[in-house]
Amino acid sequence: MKRDVCPLCGGKKIKSKTTYSVDFKTGVIVIRNVPCMVCVRCGEEWISPDIAKELELIVQDAKMKKMQTEILSFPDVAILGTR
Repeated sequence: MKRDVCPLCGGKKIKSKTTYSVDFKTGVIVIRNVPCMVCVRCGEEWISPDIAKELELIVQDAKMKKMQTEILSFPDVAILGTR
């Protein structure tokens, strides 16, 4: 199946941005402006494996810092290199 076709509904996937949030036991992290692909028909979103790895590192960093609430913007976080 083509990469730009939604496997769920057959709609077209386009580049977009989303908000990614994680609620873990000690806090919440919200990351805005995360690059993704979104289906124009059903609205389903996909995050690439590379972006997902970055998000996981950001979340791990927030957990280590024992953040209760953190709101970040993805391009800013990626530039800072939270690893």
